[in-house]
Amino acid sequence: MGIEVLVVDNDEAFATILKEGLESQGDYQVSIATSGEEALTKVVEGSFRLAIVDMGLKDMEALTLLKALREVKPSLRMMVIPVDDEEVQLNGIEILGTIPKPFFIGELSDLIKEALSRKPIYTEEAKTAAPSSSSRPSSASPAPAEIFSTLEKHQGELNAYQIAFGKPPEAPVWVGGEEEKAHSLYSWVTGIFEGELPLPGRRETGELYYRGDGGSIYALRMDKGFILAAVFYTDVPLGMVRFRMKRLEEELRKLVERQEE
Repeated sequence: MGIEVLVVDNDEAFATILKEGLESQGDYQVSIATSGEEALTKVVEGSFRLAIVDMGLKDMEALTLLKALREVKPSLRMMVIPVDDEEVQLNGIEILGTIPKPFFIGELSDLIKEALSRKPIYTEEAKTAAPSSSSRPSSASPAPAEIFSTLEKHQGELNAYQIAFGKPPEAPVWVGGEEEKAHSLYSWVTGIFEGELPLPGRRETGELYYRGDGGSIYALRMDKGFILAAVFYTDVPLGMVRFRMKRLEEELRKLVERQEE
């Protein structure tokens, strides 16, 4: 599989030219998002190494999107497509290069290689040496062993790909899938509930549900600031998801309360 790149541009025709140009010039696998909301969802669900963002997005401010992408995936490298000849104002958000319009197809691969070879200024949060299929919470978490086993039990009952639980800004407890995706899911949901990120889906009081082409995300904001979120790659009816997640929420609430006694 080639290097996964996401092109974010309202102009689908231009994005397609960029996609085809990149894929013809090197070992790249390029996806397209025609809105900021779609881009956020794809990054949460995918494994992109690079995002190329048009600064002229119409559905949201490009700076808002860049900040959101950095929040949900700190390791993501980013380039931008400036609007006309305007100077790019990034307000401290790091990018690794620009692709001006118009561009020459033959230059694309070199521009991308240069961006990917540059050492990012930002530092990622400390991660374990090798990702595993689950992460045991630290001893500082409420009822750590019980919470871990509870999530594992309900993952099977929910038929969920991944479940993350925690109290921001503390790191989440998670089961299933990859560690980076668990942190991305947790950060993305937290940002939406706190009003810092745009909402690509439906949110009710303390509840979020989003369904995309690759699956769905369901999340709850619990008492005392705890976040519970799950990713589903199978077609599970919303009613069943809500019922089982509420049941998991109740078990977790009891564990937290017991730990606080």
